Amino acid sequence: MITLCILEDHASLSDGLKLYLEKDGTMEVLSCMQSGEEMLTFMKTRKPVVLITDISMPAMDGYEVCRQVKANFPDVKVIALSMFDSEQAIQEMMACGANGYVLKSSPLNILKTAILRVMESNTYYDPNIIQTNRRLSMYQETRISLSRSERDILLMISQGKSNDEMSKLRGTALSTIQKHRKNIMHKLGVKGKGELYKYALNLHGHSS
Repeated sequence: MITLCILEDHASLSDGLKLYLEKDGTMEVLSCMQSGEEMLTFMKTRKPVVLITDISMPAMDGYEVCRQVKANFPDVKVIALSMFDSEQAIQEMMACGANGYVLKSSPLNILKTAILRVMESNTYYDPNIIQTNRRLSMYQETRISLSRSERDILLMISQGKSNDEMSKLRGTALSTIQKHRKNIMHKLGVKGKGELYKYALNLHGHSS
């Protein structure tokens, strides 16, 4: 039995999801709540295997809920269920530790597929997301492979900043920046400054 909790500020949607997910008897919804704070309190006593959460909610949004769930209940799988299909929203949710991302506009069977996939320790992206899964996969690979400092350096590379500029912005030695660049190229399997810059642009896009 897969136990779930649903965090959604529209009760009618939560009720509909509960009916659908419990229909075949393989899943049980422990709670449907409209408040992130209440959900986190509830999970201290009854922890689900999977938390399905909206992103846009009053008081505590889905990003913060996900961060706190992963900090306090790291083994709980988190699936974002949102109407936002922007790459920024998806990347931010994944950066908070989410295991899956599903659009509210998609058929309900996709949510069920997402639940089963994240249970197998996979990351699941809704196939109806407008942005290409290739770019999202690049983001996931980068987040797993690189340290926080290396990810920051990669972002600045996409912005066209020189090693000297990065050194000043980060308050670190030039040799440290050069070492980070070398490590990034090794981890991502890219060769030369040109390939690294192209990768950074493909990942982050042009920055103003």
